[in-house]
Amino acid sequence: MEIPFVNLGRIHEAMRPELDAAYGRVLSSSGFILGKEVEAFESEFAKFVGAKRALGVACGTDALVLMIRALGIGKGDEVVVPSHTFVATPFAVTLAGARPVFAEVDEYYCLAPESVERAISKSKKIKAIMPVHLYGQCADMGRLGEIAQAHGLLLLEDACQAHGSSLGGKNAGTFGKAAAFSFYPGKNLGALGDAGAVCTDDDALADSVAAMRNYGSKVKYYHDSLGFNSRLDGLQAAFLSAKLKRMHEWNEQRRAIAQKYVAGLGELEKRALMRLQRERPGGRHVYHLFVVQVHETIRDAVIKQLNDAGVRAQIHYPIPCHQQKAYAEHLPFRKTPLRGTEKLARRILSLPIWPGMTDEETAYVVETTARAADAHGKKVGR
Repeated sequence: MEIPFVNLGRIHEAMRPELDAAYGRVLSSSGFILGKEVEAFESEFAKFVGAKRALGVACGTDALVLMIRALGIGKGDEVVVPSHTFVATPFAVTLAGARPVFAEVDEYYCLAPESVERAISKSKKIKAIMPVHLYGQCADMGRLGEIAQAHGLLLLEDACQAHGSSLGGKNAGTFGKAAAFSFYPGKNLGALGDAGAVCTDDDALADSVAAMRNYGSKVKYYHDSLGFNSRLDGLQAAFLSAKLKRMHEWNEQRRAIAQKYVAGLGELEKRALMRLQRERPGGRHVYHLFVVQVHETIRDAVIKQLNDAGVRAQIHYPIPCHQQKAYAEHLPFRKTPLRGTEKLARRILSLPIWPGMTDEETAYVVETTARAADAHGKKVGR
């Protein structure tokens, strides 16, 4: 059996009439850049998140960059971010002119408050804390919020993997001053191309992002500030509006699949052959990814056996951000290693999870994963 890591074809085929209608609507209106479709989606997505404003932009990375720049963070400033994340998180800080300060993650794979406090104790240049709601689960926003308030820092959110996630009844994207979302095709809410959004309750910040995404212009051909070409196009907005209507259903399907993984692989965890992904107390995980850990000496062999059997497992992420070559010459993190993050990078693997997976496919992933972990785990001395 062949189980792709994600099956966008099946997802989209199930809603082809809605996508065709969205395409036809934009084609008829010629509203290709910003316009009514974008305005409609921004309103719908802001309501979904629970934010006052949502600003559509070209991609998730741009959402992060524009959010940071609009808050005046730049040269000489520092932002605390996790190293265990996709590289767009620190890249956005760097592209905004500031410097990322890398920190460890907690047992839920999100920014660890104690590591943030250590970073703050070593620098007077930190202006913001930017946790990532990684894999579809909120970071410890209560504790991080307390730390930010105690030190007079901004709290921002990289919510690019957390559409619909919540903690304590509060949605991802509503904890900090602003939040960035990505609509990369494979995300829980994915466009049919690149797209992103900034969410905030601050009208002045929203207006600044709106101008910055459009060459610094609020009125056509009048440019009051420097800006970028980072506008969400009408076609992607129309597709996203159609898909947003299915978000709750799709997230519930992801959660149900994750529960089957936990139940089916639980025996491996009892035998210390695997560590499963868990939900933070009080949180609602939407499982953008389902990540497990195996011993670092067998991780690659387990992935190979899975892929040989047709289960397309991946690694998120194989190289910590602080060890990427892009930062090797600019940041001194190789001298101050993040041992927890580095260990994770050697142990983690991601199993296929997407709405529309059948019970048969889910069971095959469980059986194949259990067989691979059991076979190679026997070689590990514990």
